[in-house]
Amino acid sequence: MKRLSKAVTVLVVAMVILVSPVSVAHTQVTPGISEAYAYTASQALSYTFDNYLVNNGVSKKKKKVYKKKLKAAVKSLKLAKKANRFQKFTAIYRYIENNVTYGRTKTCGAYTAYAALVGKKAVCQGYACLLYDMCKQAGIPCKIILGKAWTGSKWGSHAWNIVKFGKKWYNVDLTWDDDTSSWNYFLKSQKKFTDHKRDKQFSTKKFNKKFPMTKGSYLIKAKTATTVNVNPGTTTTLKLHTSQTAKTLKGCRTTWSAGSGVTLSNATNTSVQVHTGTSGAAIVKAVNKDTGQTVSFRVNVKTLGLTNASSNSVLLGVGESTTLTAAYSSPVSSQSSRNISWTSSDPAIVSVSGNGLSATVKALKGNGARYVKITATSRLSGETTAFYVAVSDYTYLNDSQITTEAKEAAAAKTTLTFSSEVYVSADDMKNRVGDVAFEITRTKYKNFTFYEYTVDFNR
Repeated sequence: MKRLSKAVTVLVVAMVILVSPVSVAHTQVTPGISEAYAYTASQALSYTFDNYLVNNGVSKKKKKVYKKKLKAAVKSLKLAKKANRFQKFTAIYRYIENNVTYGRTKTCGAYTAYAALVGKKAVCQGYACLLYDMCKQAGIPCKIILGKAWTGSKWGSHAWNIVKFGKKWYNVDLTWDDDTSSWNYFLKSQKKFTDHKRDKQFSTKKFNKKFPMTKGSYLIKAKTATTVNVNPGTTTTLKLHTSQTAKTLKGCRTTWSAGSGVTLSNATNTSVQVHTGTSGAAIVKAVNKDTGQTVSFRVNVKTLGLTNASSNSVLLGVGESTTLTAAYSSPVSSQSSRNISWTSSDPAIVSVSGNGLSATVKALKGNGARYVKITATSRLSGETTAFYVAVSDYTYLNDSQITTEAKEAAAAKTTLTFSSEVYVSADDMKNRVGDVAFEITRTKYKNFTFYEYTVDFNR
């Protein structure tokens, strides 16, 4: 028999034969505990049992070496500068993860905190013991739990820890979190720890009353919606929170990143401002630097529905000008509506000037009635809408102008050349100007429904 203290005696019944199946759920071989301890439920309640497990069987000489290294390890973490218990605990957790590998050494064994800290190799019991002892040095309530874990094919002997934050206790399994990109067994509730079964001594009513477990795991979560739809050129704020509200759990460190199309500013551990550019979608990620947990947000930048408010095809004579107007189908601010650029595909033929939803185009010279493309581009959403301006080599006349000009030409017996979107037949022209001899040459262009006329009244 081995004595824990005057108050607690533990009977070593037998050595447990460690199982070594390949786990489908974990990269570790099945962790084990060194002995099948005969202990009572009341003994499981006591930290004396934890203290016994820490370096059970380790010589006094080795324990002296261990205590020296333990003090140096805790000192190296500079825990006094950490903001709260969460940051202190994650520093210890990360230290063990970075400095201990799963296995055993001939000189140090595998089941003790000594094996983990000095030999730098241990199985689950060694991990759990070192975590308990380092937390004890840092003043963080922590306890070792013995039981079994599901390996993917069978239950195997295992050890892990519970740690206290606020008024509740959380499960942690550093053995299974070692060498992983994220900690999947970090600060978990019982409901999220179903592949672990405690020995019955750790499941009694007295134990659960003394070490009440949290109902919710510690996770960073999205406080705002994970999918947001916003207008281009606007700013929105994304927020995080932890699943627990205890102040000790608010010490997470978060990094933010974003895909193309948006920029980030004013990033904190719990929020970030997102500035949207042109329309499209971008993914914004928040990563807990301590645990590797990730929350993704999708920012959908809406289209504004830029379209034509005036006719998309215009015929002008040389020297004439007109106004083109665009519009948004979605509501935008007046400032946003002015954020429009206008361009001409051939500014030597048709010039364009404008700022906002309207622009003035002017026909500078004829181009055989081939069209010039005028493009309005939203600087907010990147959307475009197009207008087409054709320039006739002749004067453009509307319906009433045709009659007036034709009468004047007929009276003067001259030739009238003009272009128009109005179709005028020979009979129609006679009705307009009287019975005067003339000829009409009519041309219809593919891109627009307009015509060019040469009317000779000199006969």
